[in-house]
Amino acid sequence: MISSFGPKIYKTKLDTIVCQELEQIILANENNIELRANKHLAGYIEKEIDILQHIQPSVLPKLTDLVFEYLNLLETGIKVYKPFHRRDIKCTASWANIQTENEYNPIHNHPTSDVVCVTFPVVDIKSKCKYLTNSNSKPGSLFFYYGDGDSLFHSNMYEVVPESGDVYIFSGSLKHSTTPIFDNDIRISTSTNFSFTEYFRIKQN
Repeated sequence: MISSFGPKIYKTKLDTIVCQELEQIILANENNIELRANKHLAGYIEKEIDILQHIQPSVLPKLTDLVFEYLNLLETGIKVYKPFHRRDIKCTASWANIQTENEYNPIHNHPTSDVVCVTFPVVDIKSKCKYLTNSNSKPGSLFFYYGDGDSLFHSNMYEVVPESGDVYIFSGSLKHSTTPIFDNDIRISTSTNFSFTEYFRIKQN
């Protein structure tokens, strides 16, 4: 069999210290209304917080390193530009989602970004789904979607069940969504967008 089509998704782990620092930054700013990013985002989540200025000193360089790992592992057409360097990409946005009962992200992508880095500083989910559904998906799951077609031959979606410290890096064009959580469960995530720089665009020519 030939391996499946679609953009590659890179899974890795955050360093424990970085994970704790991210959690502290998010919780310290969760009630700062001036940092709310809701009007720019797709989520049905009350606490969506702009954290870019807070992660720049120490956390952002670590996330950038992980993005370079992803780019340098790719074996698609982009491999002709390896190795990638810091001047090839720049961070354009970063926000945190503090998900609570019944909140979720609908299907969306990040059309103005080339690479998305999603982290999960804290995930503690014990509740079961409260809805009658024909799906076995779990609360707090992250779904990726690619292509159409007959479900008898392939699936056009892929579910991951995140745990604390998980990182997923993927193309900004890849559609994704999250399922709700329930009761007193905790799901704190961050999304950080990266775009190729003008230097990289010139390098392509």
